[in-house]
Amino acid sequence: VLEALCVEAVHEVGLLADGREAICKVSNHLFQNGYTCSGDRAAVEALKRLCERAGALQARFLKTSGAFHTSLMEPAGMKLLKALRARVTDMNFPRIDVYMNVRGTAQRAGTDPRELNYDLSAQVASPVLWQQTIE
Repeated sequence: VLEALCVEAVHEVGLLADGREAICKVSNHLFQNGYTCSGDRAAVEALKRLCERAGALQARFLKTSGAFHTSLMEPAGMKLLKALRARVTDMNFPRIDVYMNVRGTAQRAGTDPRELNYDLSAQVASPVLWQQTIE
């Protein structure tokens, strides 16, 4: 339901002043029926109204400084990957499993650091799969 409301919010807002389509996405899967969404401010404001009309138990704005875990963060993810690649020779293979929110699963001990770096950089622009990770 929430993803459909995100789509509706984007449709309601339409094109932004810079000519691109607004973005509104589920950014954190926290627990059953507990999510956060992120995107362009106008689309997130529209989403809040739509959620309230749909009877959401809670719809409020969080104090954040960016549209984290959406495609708006892809340039930052690419910068992070570049920085991680530059230091990969200094990295060790993990000795224990590393749980990655971008996958919702563990990367096993001994995983190549380059693979972990892809997950870390992807996380910047991908939803946090917290519930799946914990389960």
